[in-house]
Amino acid sequence: MRVGFISSYPPIECGIATYSQYLCEKLRKKQTDLHIVTHFGGSGHQVHPSFDYEDGDLASKAFRVMSRLTPDVVHIQHEFGLFGNYYGVSVIPLIMQFRLAGIPVVTTLHTVYDNIPWEQKMIFESIVSNSERVIVHEAFQKESLGNILDAEMLQKIAIIPHGARDMETVPDARNRLGLPEDKRIILMAGYLRPSKNFELVIDIFPEIVKQLPDAVLVLASKIRGTEYRDYRDFIFDLISKSPKRDQIYILRGQLPQHIFDSAISASDVVVLPYNITSQSGILAHCFAFRKPSQQQRGHAPGPR
Repeated sequence: MRVGFISSYPPIECGIATYSQYLCEKLRKKQTDLHIVTHFGGSGHQVHPSFDYEDGDLASKAFRVMSRLTPDVVHIQHEFGLFGNYYGVSVIPLIMQFRLAGIPVVTTLHTVYDNIPWEQKMIFESIVSNSERVIVHEAFQKESLGNILDAEMLQKIAIIPHGARDMETVPDARNRLGLPEDKRIILMAGYLRPSKNFELVIDIFPEIVKQLPDAVLVLASKIRGTEYRDYRDFIFDLISKSPKRDQIYILRGQLPQHIFDSAISASDVVVLPYNITSQSGILAHCFAFRKPSQQQRGHAPGPR
């Protein structure tokens, strides 16, 4: 069987890209013939960079390249930021073109919240209606979709857990990253977004130091493209004004996977103070490296 993936893909630094790479590696071990059609910047064996994030003709470009590869089935890794403007609406004509061509589509929904906004509801209804099958990673995600979809559409949805790699801790990780060997490291990692609530940990860090004087806080993060620049500036300003600024380290910019793995390996605990989440690739990485983590899920207001 030939499977076509449409997804972001390494060396693009994106949780969906990493997920797709690991999934493709496992499928290839099962002798599956795979081709990946991806955004410009992705590369690798049978990887075909074909479109950019905000191309107005994203759907046509992706369909044209993938259809030439004659897949038996197409697997789309969906996240709203990957398929253009207006909540990634370009994914809808993309799926429709495959349906009209008689090529079945399986879509994995990576971002499904407890309470689905109406804009996302419109996208989801069309994705589920026109996909042969749909995959989510958590039971609550299927329950959430059950609030907006009819029973027939809901039957298309399967729950397949996200999973985690079986990894060994990166040796000498702290030294590689220039982090202190004799401190307790608290890590926050992942894209800078208001929903991550990183400011809460930065605010209370001086109180943590009162109880654990040898604690240091490490932020390994960046924004995706130009999104959330105001939040990025807010976080960096908050760090610069912290009375414990000398105990806060920033790993900023392009973080290839081996650097990201080193950051988790170097940590004593990973904090995920999210005020809203769907499922977390960061949490899966913590499991892979057997690192304790604390995650908050809820529906708090946005950042200040």
